[in-house]
Amino acid sequence: MRKHYIDWLRNICILFLFPFHTARIFDGNEPNYVQGTPHLFTTNLVFLSFWFMPLMFLLAGMSSRFSLASRTNKQYIKERFLRLFVPLFVGILIVMPPQGYIAIKFHYDYQYSFFDYLKKFFSDFSDLSGYFGSFTPGPLWFIIFLFVISILTLPLMRSISKSNKIKSQLIKLFSHPLKITILGLAITVISILPSIGGKNIFVYGLIFMAGFILTLDDKICEMIEKYRLYYLIVTIIGSITMLIEIYTVGWLDGFSTLGIIFSLIYYFTIWISLLAWIGYGKRYLNFKAGFLSYFSKAAFPIYIIHQTYLVIIGYFILRSVNIFLLQYISIITLTFMICLITYEVIRRFRLTKFLFGIK
Repeated sequence: MRKHYIDWLRNICILFLFPFHTARIFDGNEPNYVQGTPHLFTTNLVFLSFWFMPLMFLLAGMSSRFSLASRTNKQYIKERFLRLFVPLFVGILIVMPPQGYIAIKFHYDYQYSFFDYLKKFFSDFSDLSGYFGSFTPGPLWFIIFLFVISILTLPLMRSISKSNKIKSQLIKLFSHPLKITILGLAITVISILPSIGGKNIFVYGLIFMAGFILTLDDKICEMIEKYRLYYLIVTIIGSITMLIEIYTVGWLDGFSTLGIIFSLIYYFTIWISLLAWIGYGKRYLNFKAGFLSYFSKAAFPIYIIHQTYLVIIGYFILRSVNIFLLQYISIITLTFMICLITYEVIRRFRLTKFLFGIK
């Protein structure tokens, strides 16, 4: 039986990209491809968005369990290659360069043509964020990580599926409302391992595997649904605690006592927030609807293209509109509309469907 709430939660994550990446334009804590005047609302929104990329990896792990149930290893790897690697290659080759061009024009008033800029984009690897015009995978880092994690964890997922002993032990651990929270500590410990551009593939790999484990037995997610309110309360408390910490002593990391405590609160809150999302999703979103069928197919190509449109639109909106609220709403609305129009074009041709990973 298909778990419709997984699709709903994935679609919520994709839709959230629009207010999130628009908020990044007005975030005072980090640079961006284009930047407006920092605003308290968007700065806080960016910080409190710690949940949605981990949730996407968790949902991907849950989906992998169902995918492997009907595929051989060879079929699974082929599907990952066609659905992830091909769109990744197309995205880096075609979709990413325009946002880098806009970034270098915005920050440095770059006067050369887009075609002249392409040489710089594909040769300058000095800053993978790409905020100032260098090469970047942009939001496609998620696809890179997901492809690598999916392939590398395949033997582990198969081993768990075949071993009744391991499976029963994991089910026992994850179906307990308190024991399941221990994974927050494991995520904190593994976050010490090296990251790439501030994104830790080991953390996301562990969350991906946690998603796989959640689907080993229905009683795990039934337990999460039962205790969803408690997980939500802990998430709210953790979020408030982190905001207080940021506005008093600032962002802390490293191996100082306060840095370790903050990291533990941060990653523990992330994990508990994922449990809250699964619990409420299973309770209220486990149904099929026309929008779900449509947007579930549109979600992946929209993920690939959305930020390039958003950066281009943001560039022109910032130059023509001076009121923050109008800037914010205009960028979100126009980007979403153009993404839907682009998807409607892409899905009508066999070649473009293949290139963007549409079934």
